[in-house]
Amino acid sequence: MISFIDTFRKLTDVFTKNPDSLIGKFILLITEKTNEVRLTFEKIESWRDIQQAKGTTLDLIGKGWGQERGNVSDEVLRLLIMARIARNNSNGTFNNMIEVLARTLNTNPSTIKMRALYEVAEGKKAAALRIEGLPIKALNDAGLSTQQFAFLVQRVAPAGVKVESISLQGTFRMSRIKNQVETSAQGFAPVDQSRGGTLSAIYEPSEENDLPI
Repeated sequence: MISFIDTFRKLTDVFTKNPDSLIGKFILLITEKTNEVRLTFEKIESWRDIQQAKGTTLDLIGKGWGQERGNVSDEVLRLLIMARIARNNSNGTFNNMIEVLARTLNTNPSTIKMRALYEVAEGKKAAALRIEGLPIKALNDAGLSTQQFAFLVQRVAPAGVKVESISLQGTFRMSRIKNQVETSAQGFAPVDQSRGGTLSAIYEPSEENDLPI
């Protein structure tokens, strides 16, 4: 940033060094406008980053990768663009899919467990997979609903492979002490919902697709 005081002090002694003088007002005007232009260029440069871009700028970045916005927010669109970029480099293996999803959710890959259903005794299926134990907090932090995440997983999966179910792991825990009140961050929430554990869930994707990916 250009400082008015620093610029004003650099004037030679032939000028009246009074902020209210004509030269003082002129320098003030120049420094203010120069700083406005500087901030504009800095914003343009920073918005080249998907994580910082907003609005129509983010739309243009998405179109460059073949990702339309649809009706989603900037936060979700960022995730979809990153998923699109990662998916373009996906080779369809489980490890690569986990890496893509972890990058999309900005979470550790170790939190995502994927299993092929041909390994499951109760319902062997040759072309289906299941996601187990994913912390529901990862979806909440990313701003994705379970339906949106399920559709995202289906798009990252190889062609012809169905996502059978997604198991979301909550943090809620019952008291460990019988007949005694236990206060815990994983227990029941107070009225203001300021703390408390989250419930687990199992989601089975339907045929309805809501995301424009």
